[in-house]
Amino acid sequence: MNVPLHQEERKCWETTLSTVLNREETLEMIVPDACPDIQDIVDTDGCLQLRNKDCAEGCISLGGVVPCSILYQPEGGGALCQLKAEVPFQFTAELEGAEASSQCVVRPQLTLAETRAINPRKVLIRVGFHFEITLCRPTIQRCVSEILDRELLGIEQRKEQQSGSFLTYVGQRSFPVSDMAQLPGSRPALRELLRSRCRAYVSESRLTGGKVILKGGIALKLLYLDREEEVCSAELEIPFSQIIDVGGASDTASFQLFVVLTDCQIEPEDEEGRELSVELELLAQILVREEQVFPLVTDAYSIRSPGIPEFTVCLLPKLLEQTVRRQTIREIVETPTMAQEVCDARAYPGQVRLMNGELVAEVRLHGLYVTESGGYASVMRQIQVKCPVEVPEGVVCLAWCEVAELDAAASSGGVEFRIGVDFHWMLLEQKRIDCISAFQMEADETRHQEHQPSVVLRQVTAGESLWDVAKSYLTTREEIRLANELEGDKVEEGQLLLIPRKR
Repeated sequence: MNVPLHQEERKCWETTLSTVLNREETLEMIVPDACPDIQDIVDTDGCLQLRNKDCAEGCISLGGVVPCSILYQPEGGGALCQLKAEVPFQFTAELEGAEASSQCVVRPQLTLAETRAINPRKVLIRVGFHFEITLCRPTIQRCVSEILDRELLGIEQRKEQQSGSFLTYVGQRSFPVSDMAQLPGSRPALRELLRSRCRAYVSESRLTGGKVILKGGIALKLLYLDREEEVCSAELEIPFSQIIDVGGASDTASFQLFVVLTDCQIEPEDEEGRELSVELELLAQILVREEQVFPLVTDAYSIRSPGIPEFTVCLLPKLLEQTVRRQTIREIVETPTMAQEVCDARAYPGQVRLMNGELVAEVRLHGLYVTESGGYASVMRQIQVKCPVEVPEGVVCLAWCEVAELDAAASSGGVEFRIGVDFHWMLLEQKRIDCISAFQMEADETRHQEHQPSVVLRQVTAGESLWDVAKSYLTTREEIRLANELEGDKVEEGQLLLIPRKR
């Protein structure tokens, strides 16, 4: 007969895949008639905007655009000129584990932006990017928490309290940020905006009352021509705050929060060149993990009739660590001629890999500077940034990084970069617990122990528990406790126990 069992069910999310997709796109562009011919390409920068992400059976689709600003020296000399281009991307990737019901959490990162002049009126633009992707699907965690009719059937069960760090919420929210930004009074007035770069960051976040409250800002870097046609830069901060419902999660839950840019429009607003209109669209993606405790029946036997338990493996995720650590690097990149002044600096972080006890990220540094002759040139170098981390055997490390600080200045050897890279990582362990899934009994067959002694003197062996002793003699822990005047289930190696037997 099948012994009736009580099952508990919990709705949660299961991570089916964590991976990185790399992609490159190219675009040929004709120089508009209003622009002078190209003599030399000086620098290219882009801003990746993720416009859509969709899951289907066995694949995901990602789409967006990379607006690029190309700076070049015109034939015949004069001030730097600018070309604007938008490089679109739309692709579908086959990914095992993707389903129509899956949620796709994406961290997009631009890794390359460069332009080559095919001739004075035509250019080839190349951009590279990677997407750090986590796929989650809704699931139901089922476990046997009680064997029913135990007294009637003479069944003993071992029930253990187990805990796991379950994903209880995976979701997203899009929100706009708009403002009128003012150039700092110390900076010259703007005549022409050459390019703008946005970095969304979260300065404060907390979970309270089932909602995530976040505060952050947009670090906005402008490169422009002033009224004297000199290249200038300015840094602005646009604050934002949001309250996001995360399905009633408890205040003690842990969460991950990723804010990505999906649209950006920045335009000069006044004739005096000191005010700009900023219109942005951001996407907040949130994963919430909660520590949940629940009972599991991990073993059972009958003292009256033969019984056969069936087992299954219950996987319990355990969050061991969630950490952010900053690594600060100083790097001097040599230039062909003396750099007089650095106009702009940027850094593109690449994929983070775990190698020999360290998180390693490739970071591409770019600098735009003024040469000795008064012209403009750019310099690039790819460096490795490392961060030590201890990952126990059998533990999964999920890591990513972002450039949180960047500064550059002219030095005697070229351009000196000072960069702060924040490494984020999470250590997850999958705990495997064997637990009861079914229990079969021969209800009509009774155990016969007439020829067994009524009392046995037994010595506890290494690693043996009171449950193990009781099961081996088909008695109960309560009977052994009473016979030996034990207060609990704790026994020591070498301890002598009187084992009463039922007849």
